[in-house]
Amino acid sequence: MENNIRRPSIIFFGTTAFACVSLKKLFESGFFIQGVITKPDHISPGGVRNQDEIKKFALRHNLPIFQPQKIHENKELYFELNKMHPDFFVVAVYGKILPKNFLAIPKYGSMNVHPSLLPKYRGPSPYQTAILHGDHFTGVTIMLLDESMDHGPILSQKQIAIDPQDTGQSLGNKLADIGAIILLETIQMFFDGKTIPQQQDHAEATFTKRFSREDGHINWSGKRIEIEQMTRAFDPWPGTFTLFLEKRLKILKLQMTENSSLPYFFEEKFLTPGSLIVFEDRLFVRAQDGFLELLSLQIEGKKIQKAKEFIHGYHKKLEFPVLLY
Repeated sequence: MENNIRRPSIIFFGTTAFACVSLKKLFESGFFIQGVITKPDHISPGGVRNQDEIKKFALRHNLPIFQPQKIHENKELYFELNKMHPDFFVVAVYGKILPKNFLAIPKYGSMNVHPSLLPKYRGPSPYQTAILHGDHFTGVTIMLLDESMDHGPILSQKQIAIDPQDTGQSLGNKLADIGAIILLETIQMFFDGKTIPQQQDHAEATFTKRFSREDGHINWSGKRIEIEQMTRAFDPWPGTFTLFLEKRLKILKLQMTENSSLPYFFEEKFLTPGSLIVFEDRLFVRAQDGFLELLSLQIEGKKIQKAKEFIHGYHKKLEFPVLLY
């Protein structure tokens, strides 16, 4: 964008590092950030106040900060934002649906940076779900907000390939960078009247869920590829785990392995899914259709260990076979 082009004024809504990439890009590109809205600080049990990335950025750059507990029926926040007369609201991973009266505040509308190719994967976990389902492609959508979740008309999209090694963390980082770039292009083009919104095909919509820690409990009776995808999708949240000797064992990294490279007795029928086997300082677990090799683990209350370290620490308990469940 040329320096003599007028940038629109923006009030930014977001809570995560993903959202902060867009905020940073808007700020550094000369857009007028009138204020940021993010979640309230989290107070730890020890009384420590934890600020999210959006607030930290806003403090560094002296941007007005609002941290409402609720948006709906928040008259004070409504009047504060309304009197700023913003051109746009920009929303990225805010976690709350803006009510109708808030959506009516900005002159040109409210834009959302959504990390999927809408209408596929609406909701809170789009790119994690893409990995979980074994998709080969995903992307970012810039859309106008309405009162329903991820339902509004599309302004622009960008597709990218999902690398076979991508995790929730790495794919999220890629999408954050791409989303920030196309947000800048889209918001200026829409402001200049050069972009026409396109309605979504709502009949094609799919929805994602908010994952809990228990969603990361591995079912070893599943197929190897499903478990491998789950481990990558849930890195870093909610993480994947199994139970070992009645303790929670986090599985931080694993890989599929060729059955032909293992001793013949690994294929005996008595090896049920979840059987944990040591072979040449390596750890293998039986799944429905073969074996997975565990590479990095962490038993509750202990440090992260490579498989070899884990074997040496628990060799007396790793009698053939131990069952994970």
